[in-house]
Amino acid sequence: MKQFNNLLKILPAFLILLAACQPGNEQTANNGDDIEDSQVSSPNTDASAEIDSSILYIFDLLIANIPAPTRFIKKFKEAGYSFNKFVIQDPDIVSSFISFDEQAIALGMYGTDLGYIALYEKHHLSDSYLQTIKRLSLNLRIGDIINEKFIELFNQMKKQPDSLTKLLYTTYDDIYRSLKYKDRYVTATLIMIGGWTESTYLTLSLIRNTEDADHISAYKYLWEQRFYLKKMISIIDNVKKESPIIQKALQELKAIHYQFKNLPYSEEIKKDDMNKLFELVSGLRNNPS
Repeated sequence: MKQFNNLLKILPAFLILLAACQPGNEQTANNGDDIEDSQVSSPNTDASAEIDSSILYIFDLLIANIPAPTRFIKKFKEAGYSFNKFVIQDPDIVSSFISFDEQAIALGMYGTDLGYIALYEKHHLSDSYLQTIKRLSLNLRIGDIINEKFIELFNQMKKQPDSLTKLLYTTYDDIYRSLKYKDRYVTATLIMIGGWTESTYLTLSLIRNTEDADHISAYKYLWEQRFYLKKMISIIDNVKKESPIIQKALQELKAIHYQFKNLPYSEEIKKDDMNKLFELVSGLRNNPS
């Protein structure tokens, strides 16, 4: 179970796997259908939502210290936790994410779930998640990376776990470079919310639903999440954008962090405290708007 602690450190990074998009100013995206040019802000700026330069340093440090998500999920599987299809986000509800901000958060969630599905080799589920991610990517104008070619390669590599892992890692790296080059920190922040929330939700769900596992390493991961969460809150708190989605998420993340801070440190988290954390994380995950 020692690998579990290291592997769990990096799942939030999968949110950046799909991050290079530009959010609009709370505009709708036609319930997930392709948006018109007039609805999209300039793809190279977040002029209406700047971040203090000092906060960019925190952002860069946070991303630089999170290894590729595929390494995490592979070790997650090796640690002995079984796959559970009931704890991942339902692709059929993607149309409920209407605004650009909501869809960016959704992209982080579904990206995390795709990695979980792929490296557990549950390929009968992957098609719907690939199409969901493609749909969101087109709406958010990152279809040049998450496109038919990516899906074709993904499908070709389903029976080649090492090659599939490399593909996901390469895609993560390509989009991260694009994100840095285009200074799309606000969009990355929104996707970070989605990815972090989904990965934490998955962890809490697996702990709650796996009675015969040794959860000590998982508990240690949750303790470490406090530090990632604190840095993420610092970034979000300095996003200069009048977005109710961001502001709601910020308040809920602060509540989660407060719950973490008030837990007495031990190798085990009490059931009542675990349930409270799960309730808070579920609230953010299931109702981002």
